[in-house]
Amino acid sequence: MFGAIVKNGMSINPTVAEMEASLGEKLKLLRLNKNLEQKTLAARAGVSVRALRNLESGAGTTVKTLLSVVRALGRETWLDTVAPVATVNPLTFTTRATPRQRARSRGEGARTLAVHMPRQASSCSAGKLQVHAPDPLHINYRQSLTELMQMVVVHRKSLEDAIAEALVEKKDEEAIRAIAQTELDHLELYNCVRYKISREKTHSWILAGRPR
Repeated sequence: MFGAIVKNGMSINPTVAEMEASLGEKLKLLRLNKNLEQKTLAARAGVSVRALRNLESGAGTTVKTLLSVVRALGRETWLDTVAPVATVNPLTFTTRATPRQRARSRGEGARTLAVHMPRQASSCSAGKLQVHAPDPLHINYRQSLTELMQMVVVHRKSLEDAIAEALVEKKDEEAIRAIAQTELDHLELYNCVRYKISREKTHSWILAGRPR
């Protein structure tokens, strides 16, 4: 009645057919960015050209064909986005058990209550607990950001070349570039595993002066 609400070229509540078409378009774009013909990619993936054509056009495919093509494109880690890592640790909100104390006399308990009540009140009035939602760009481009980091640190590509190879929309390039610069500035041996980069590669990159 009111028409579909569209965001970034796709309905907010897309149909299965729309999602197939969007996925196929992204895989086709990635293939073209890698300068691969359909026949070449199909051979690498071990699927027929017709099956690959159907996948890219959103005409339907099998899970086996999809996984074979994704692996042939070197994007197996896309599957990690199916189950996002929790951004808030539930253990943060658990109540710590307080040690059991000896019973006090009624008078002593009243004095203790009078002393500690202001502290409790001040801690409550300091403000409500706030849980900030994660940055949408980090969610949408989490895999692309990981690949950017790997291309710069492991393969020693420039950040601009890495962004050009990643599936980043033009309107988001500036923001992703700023995020990647910050992540590269803070990349160390203790946190490189989050980007699936070895400590050896990270150490070598840091010794080289963090080229990007």
